[in-house]
Amino acid sequence: MSQARRAQQDAAILEQYFFDDPQFSFRGLVAYGNYGAAFRVTYKDPKRQTVSQFLVKKAFATEGAVEALSREKIYLKKLRGAMHIVQMIDIPNNPLSNRSRTDLPDIGDDWVIMEWLEHGTIGNFITKARSAGFARLPNRLLWRFFLCLIRGCIAMAWPPNRDDGVVGIEEIQRTTPSKLVHNDIHAENVLLAEPPLDGEHTISPILKLIDFGVAGEWSWGEGSASAVQSNIWEIGKVMVCLIRLRVPGNVNNNGGHYFRMVDGGPQIETDGKEILPLNGQGAPCPNLDLLLGRLVCACLATNHVNRPNLEELSTIVVDAVHTRGAGFYGNITEEQDDTIPSLWRQIVNYRYD
Repeated sequence: MSQARRAQQDAAILEQYFFDDPQFSFRGLVAYGNYGAAFRVTYKDPKRQTVSQFLVKKAFATEGAVEALSREKIYLKKLRGAMHIVQMIDIPNNPLSNRSRTDLPDIGDDWVIMEWLEHGTIGNFITKARSAGFARLPNRLLWRFFLCLIRGCIAMAWPPNRDDGVVGIEEIQRTTPSKLVHNDIHAENVLLAEPPLDGEHTISPILKLIDFGVAGEWSWGEGSASAVQSNIWEIGKVMVCLIRLRVPGNVNNNGGHYFRMVDGGPQIETDGKEILPLNGQGAPCPNLDLLLGRLVCACLATNHVNRPNLEELSTIVVDAVHTRGAGFYGNITEEQDDTIPSLWRQIVNYRYD
């Protein structure tokens, strides 16, 4: 049976589960992949008279799909409380937990309910940006996207594992990082959502990592990359997509290209050829902040020992977010505080003709 057919069947079953409760409205299929499908549902709070949305992810009825979702739920529980990781949520009177229904197919525990991230994937964002006529994103928006991705890596290095419902910003810890590696960070597994009320998202949406179905905790052999180093390489790939406004980003672990972290410094082999050279004749992204380009190339260092650690990476990027204002870029229009929110909202709201 095709994935599309499986997704349609699951949609029909889930719709029945939510049909009898007027608090819920099943809105339909959002996306499907190799292991399952995702569906949007709205919930009307009868006391507050507010309407919210959530996502139901349902595994296909195959051994591999059920195993992947089971693994994902394990890691999402560990990552509860991390602002830049999609969060599992509990809903009142959840119809899917009603085991007394004998009139509907039993769906067991092969589902998970997650927060609704309303602005879609980075891949879709890039496609919309191109269709809307944008050739590049402002440096100040790129810095903030980069910081979101770094925060997601910090969450994986030190999973908060909260059970009190509090979601907070991820911070470097003074303990040994975990061995959790995502294994599948790319433009379709990073989603955008409305900015929270904090100092890091004043002019930009928040990015969140999703899909932990192939994540794992590995004991890395001597000479191989650690979990942190692997996750850092993968967010470097996403940054190349954002810088070039192109998906896929055409990043492979082949090396053969070099950059310098500082002028006159040693050459470092990198997989970031798509944004090289960073300046001068032939630079594909001449408006790119040189430091930002160097950091992305460092994340994509072919030899994992040359990749930055999370502490130094986050320190530099946090500083850039807070100190590199429009004036740093000559007060050009695209880097202005009022331009950037308008720009990214224009992109997420773009409708294809």
